[in-house]
Amino acid sequence: MASGSFNLARTGSTSNYITFKCVWSSVANAANNTSKVTVKITATKSGSSTADTYGNYTASAKVGSETQSVGSTSFRLSPNETMELLSKTFTVEHNSDGSKSVQITGTVGGNIMTASGSATVTLDKINLAPSSIATFTITAGYGNYVGLGDTITLTWSKPSGTITGYELQYSRGNSGWKAWKTQTGTNTTDSFTSTDINTNGAGCAVKYRVRSLNGSNASAWKESNTLYISGGMDLKVLNAWKLGSAWINVNGVWKRAKRVWIKINGTWKYSI
Repeated sequence: MASGSFNLARTGSTSNYITFKCVWSSVANAANNTSKVTVKITATKSGSSTADTYGNYTASAKVGSETQSVGSTSFRLSPNETMELLSKTFTVEHNSDGSKSVQITGTVGGNIMTASGSATVTLDKINLAPSSIATFTITAGYGNYVGLGDTITLTWSKPSGTITGYELQYSRGNSGWKAWKTQTGTNTTDSFTSTDINTNGAGCAVKYRVRSLNGSNASAWKESNTLYISGGMDLKVLNAWKLGSAWINVNGVWKRAKRVWIKINGTWKYSI
């Protein structure tokens, strides 16, 4: 919550015992990109041994272009007493980036004593959720298929608004979305070598999704296109052809093949 105060300068025939002050505070509403600004005008009496009554005064507060006031009032002050003459709340719209500075003016008018003053204040900046990412694409070395050791590249478009980073998740088959990484900054690409992407069988779908971050605020998720795990071959199981995986023993360790090749009409072709 932002807050502050400033004194109102007296003009005309004034009492040296009276001090007028404008006190303000603001509370941000991130959902509406607005702030509620409350302005209070107070009068304080000092340096006198008696209580005095001051009549027919108007107190006004202005925030930006909006003015609210209390008129035809009187107040009585004892020594070292402070009284609130006005308390008004204003709704202030912030800029598109969540920032806002606004001028606050306070005035007190009367037959004998008047006072006025103003200050330009900066409200707390609102961290707005950035807009959604428009495009998100993942690619590997063999079209829509990816195998162990392939380089996977993720590329997404930069949305508008303030960006502090991105959050990425992945999904394999029907396993649901799982946390992958959160990166800071505004870089809109990432790449890695698939070392664990083949934990599911060949033909298994692999997808990613990304959302932009502005502090603790996040945009909606944007899903990528789908890749499929390669290294498979058709196997007949109970009279039905099923997509399976080919394994090979390398130095005594069984590893799933990245791809399976077959020679068709003199040309080597790979399965998924």
